[in-house]
Amino acid sequence: MMADMEAKLFRGLYRTVSWGYVTNGTMSFRVPEAEYRQFGYEPDYGKLPWKEDYDTAIATSLRHGD
Repeated sequence: MMADMEAKLFRGLYRTVSWGYVTNGTMSFRVPEAEYRQFGYEPDYGKLPWKEDYDTAIATSLRHGD
């Protein structure tokens, strides 16, 4: 039950081959893929963008002033 509450506080940003990166807006950390799935973080691990795609989107957004 507590794991479900904690998972709802954090949201996945991107993934690499073996871990996902999650944040609650204040703090961020890496989570192994199996733990990410176990805790039920949103969005589903398979829907997270790859880190390279995430970095590209952030850089593009900053260039356009978003």
